[in-house]
Amino acid sequence: MIASSQKHIDDTLLYAHETDDYARLVEGYQIASEFFLMQRDVDRACFYLTQAYVYALVSDHEKKDDINAILCQYGRNS
Repeated sequence: MIASSQKHIDDTLLYAHETDDYARLVEGYQIASEFFLMQRDVDRACFYLTQAYVYALVSDHEKKDDINAILCQYGRNS
């Protein structure tokens, strides 16, 4: 699922932070990354993807290796 606007991204992430919902944070940051990749803003997309990766590591999320692989494709190795 790709977010429709920056406001939607911000609202989703704020709610996830307020509720300490790490799974939602991983998903929200991934969605934000996809949104910015569609706008060809790779640096911003990778920033959001890095945040997704951090929360994936903290929560041992099942997508942590997939997220890291995408970061590596853009030269943002861990």
